[in-house]
Amino acid sequence: MTYPGLLGFRDVGGLRTRDGGRVRNGVLFRSGTPQFLDRETARALLATTSIRSTLDLRLPHEIDREGRGPLDELNVRLVPNSFTLRNRVSEDSAVAPMPEDDPLLHTYLGYLIEGAAGVAALVSRLLEPEMLPTLVHCTVGKDRTGVAIAVVLSAVGVCRDDIVADYAAKPDDVIASMARLQQMASYGAAADVYPAQAWTAPPDVMARFLDEIDRRYGGVHALLHEHGVGPEEVRRLTDLLIERSEEKPVHINESRVITATPEAVWAIGGDTANIAAWVPTIEKSYQTGDLRYAVFADGGDEATERIVEHREGQRRYMYEYVSGPLPLRFYRSQFAVRDHPRGSEVVWDAEFNAVSPDAEPALAEAISQIYSDALDELARQLEN
Repeated sequence: MTYPGLLGFRDVGGLRTRDGGRVRNGVLFRSGTPQFLDRETARALLATTSIRSTLDLRLPHEIDREGRGPLDELNVRLVPNSFTLRNRVSEDSAVAPMPEDDPLLHTYLGYLIEGAAGVAALVSRLLEPEMLPTLVHCTVGKDRTGVAIAVVLSAVGVCRDDIVADYAAKPDDVIASMARLQQMASYGAAADVYPAQAWTAPPDVMARFLDEIDRRYGGVHALLHEHGVGPEEVRRLTDLLIERSEEKPVHINESRVITATPEAVWAIGGDTANIAAWVPTIEKSYQTGDLRYAVFADGGDEATERIVEHREGQRRYMYEYVSGPLPLRFYRSQFAVRDHPRGSEVVWDAEFNAVSPDAEPALAEAISQIYSDALDELARQLEN
């Protein structure tokens, strides 16, 4: 869907969650400023999307000076939720020069440093009565809106790769939005201070931003909780935004008792980067951050997995399939080493849904065989 004047517009619906759900279509939209919409186009927008409100991240004086196009007269509710912009060039400007070093990442982190409570308040805003469907927007629709959407989607469990891909979508609209800043009262000629990176939406910037939230705050949920948004609010928002598939996941479970100490078993099996050392179907494996890459043997393709939880003290970790040769829509697995009277018990289980349900029986058999052969090899190495 495109609407002349409304750059960066898209429905966030369809993005995947880590547990196999999807963001509902027609509930959460994002864009740049709506001020350039004409009345006819705005009517068409509302007719096709049923948008009831706009969650406006612009500064109060931006809203006053730039306006909302025809949305006021069309009775679309305005819900302001301004992000703090540090070091603006003047009080009546919305231009905030970006740091020279890694400008986008440091700008996004600055939103949290200067105004994390306002970012967290997004969840409460979305829970207000008669809020949805809503359009979340700032001016360009990439920086403040990108952070806002990323925080909300992370809170309700959307896959990180999908969040990153959504952020990086519509690069041509980002360029067009940046180009028209100079004609806007809140920006004008001062917009020339923005570096070349401001005209882009690189996927790695959003990936690193979310990694920094994990590192600095302990994750999005911890960040929200620190600022008064608890599990109940997140659960309610998840119910509003996420739809669950009626398909039940396929379950796999393989286990082995190994006559070696749990510590010895975990030293090999819990080394997430080096599964090629004991999984026969994997020829090579390595890890960068929380992403693990595994190349299948005999000239096979590379799979990418995300380590979503690693509990050293409990001797277990959980991972999810991100991409690769297997036709999986959703896949989550846990590897655990437990105490056993004869030494250790290794339990490797998974649940998944295939892209096509018809493929699930064969996939289940293949994955079970991979697990079984790997546990046999792990036992062989530790018991011989």
